[in-house]
Amino acid sequence: MSFEPKDFRSEAQKTKLLQSQIKKLEERMIDFDKFREEASKNIELVNETTGIVVDKTTGIIRPPVKIQQRVSQVSQTAPPTPGYGGIVDIVGTSGVVPEKKVIIPYTWAITGTLSLSSYAASVVVRNTYTGSGYSIVGKIVSASFQIGSGTNLTWKLQKNGSDLSGYGTSASPLTATTTAALVQSTQVLADQDILTPVPVGVSGSPTNFNLTVHLEYTI
Repeated sequence: MSFEPKDFRSEAQKTKLLQSQIKKLEERMIDFDKFREEASKNIELVNETTGIVVDKTTGIIRPPVKIQQRVSQVSQTAPPTPGYGGIVDIVGTSGVVPEKKVIIPYTWAITGTLSLSSYAASVVVRNTYTGSGYSIVGKIVSASFQIGSGTNLTWKLQKNGSDLSGYGTSASPLTATTTAALVQSTQVLADQDILTPVPVGVSGSPTNFNLTVHLEYTI
């Protein structure tokens, strides 16, 4: 013999309990809809920020337009060059190299009282490379300079013994004073190019010349 529990609640009590349960379920559904809507907005925001495109029909994630353009521009058959690590293979396409830039400063300092014979050591530009399917391009993009005291020092920057465009000449040199200055001019450099700062004139016993050139490498 089996006994089934008897529900002694009235119909009104049962109805009230059922209504309460339905209300809680509706509230949970509303909360779920709000969460889903917020998640969708966040996904769209990330996609807009990164440029990623999600096909709403198939759900396939496509790379940003810029990367797709880069993929179409670069030969897909050229292998990466050995000796340069960190090459990223975009969207599974062999030989495609993402373009990155890095700025490397190089500073000269000439201490003491400056004269026309106060030459700083030359710097030889290295680590540029051009080859099939991969390249590193070096450029000078700007120079900042200053003297410690005195009136001024006029100077120019030479590449391989010739005046570098945008960085002073004998007829129109750059002027360094006790106030820091910056000049900008993008000039492509080749491997083994030699950069040399050359004084052109001095005035008012200038001292302690410092010069920083900023080299940009596109990888």
